[in-house]
Amino acid sequence: MKGRSAESNRKLAKLGSAEAVYKNQRAAIERRNITYMSVAMQDKMHEFSKRPSNSDVNIHDTSRTTTTYDRARKRRMNNFDAWFWGSSKK
Repeated sequence: MKGRSAESNRKLAKLGSAEAVYKNQRAAIERRNITYMSVAMQDKMHEFSKRPSNSDVNIHDTSRTTTTYDRARKRRMNNFDAWFWGSSKK
């Protein structure tokens, strides 16, 4: 897209003056269309690259996370089993 935009800018620069650009409406319209298309593409890219908000519940899958509480509980259970049964279950 940058190449087409640069080429269009060169065409308009070659014309030299605002009057020449006015007489050559095709080049001016082409540049305007390329600019509009470029802006629309950037807007669409930003729309697709937005990060999810922090209030979204589905960001984290809580069923697969291990909390500090779960790890401590497992450690205490293993310690109890080792004491009660006389061997370590790991």
